[in-house]
Amino acid sequence: MKKSPRSWVLLCSLLLCATGFKHAAASTTYFSTLGQTGDGFAYMEYGGVVDVNATDFLTSASATTITGATFSFSNWDDIAHVMTPKIYTDNAGLPGTLVGTFSTFNVAADPIGPGSGTFRNYSVSSAGINLAANTKYWMAVSVDTATDLPFPVMWNTTATTAMDAGSTFSEVTATQLKYSTDGGSSWINVGNANSNGMFSLSGNLAAAPEPARALFLLAGAGTLLLRRRRRA
Repeated sequence: MKKSPRSWVLLCSLLLCATGFKHAAASTTYFSTLGQTGDGFAYMEYGGVVDVNATDFLTSASATTITGATFSFSNWDDIAHVMTPKIYTDNAGLPGTLVGTFSTFNVAADPIGPGSGTFRNYSVSSAGINLAANTKYWMAVSVDTATDLPFPVMWNTTATTAMDAGSTFSEVTATQLKYSTDGGSSWINVGNANSNGMFSLSGNLAAAPEPARALFLLAGAGTLLLRRRRRA
């Protein structure tokens, strides 16, 4: 017995719903301190090609996929510098295993004078960095080009633990910023426990697992089969 037009419509609807689970969520900003007042003193600085600065954050109750980030940086050097942002797991209060890498960004030259360069926002993207729920991670940014002047590149920081409205991720209190002069092999504390790097993270909720969509399709196919048998 051939499928009725109504059966075909139902089957197509099930297919569209199942595949739609993966793409239904719109991009959301989960973490942002870009709207906060800068510390004005305790910036995270870069003085060499192997320098890395890191700041931690805590995810919310849902697993997420991060696809974009924005950073507040200044550069009073007379040349631009290439920066690479990465997310790491937490390992006993320090950046641990690499989770994912964003695209690079160039911090424009702004040779006004030490500490007086203009902070600008620079946005990057990723193919999708999956973060677990209720988990601490580290955002680390490295400089990929040598500097002409001592510590000309600066990542802006906050003076408090305040977050921008709408943020569902949070800062980790009582944890200092981290600075490495050897590419992340070792770290030292900088700033104060309330400081946080000024940046934002955006993306969407993690996609439904493939087995869940498969079960959904299987249930729909079983329903159609039972209907056909009853009509036979």
